[in-house]
Amino acid sequence: MIRSIIMLAACAALFSGCGGSADGSGPRGWNHYMDGLWTNPRSKHEEFTATSDRFDGTLSDLASVTTTNIVLHNKAKLVSAAPFPQCPALAGLQVFKLPNGTLAKVAFAVRNGRRVQAEYIRPAQEADDPAAIDAMAADVCVLP
Repeated sequence: MIRSIIMLAACAALFSGCGGSADGSGPRGWNHYMDGLWTNPRSKHEEFTATSDRFDGTLSDLASVTTTNIVLHNKAKLVSAAPFPQCPALAGLQVFKLPNGTLAKVAFAVRNGRRVQAEYIRPAQEADDPAAIDAMAADVCVLP
């Protein structure tokens, strides 16, 4: 159990770029383990992280940084990249396939000189949990 929590925390740190917690909250009904990390009590293979830290750049710059960080550090494959559907003018969404077969959905925005990012990791064969997608929107779709 402790090993699982440590692994989740390490994975969250890799995806988050080690930034601080975002202003938003995690998925409704999920377990909050530590600052910025939630896990789905119905699926031990799903996790959600939310981070925010300084960023001097545009949304396009952040998209490039996000892709580079996840592909290089996690040996992931970029599956798709598009505007975030819930707020297309404010945020982006990238989907990655990780080496272990899971999917990582990363929503991101730049607000007031800060990078705001929410990551949702789930098994590829499972459908999105609506609570996780709603939490992503709550974190990245806030007007500056």
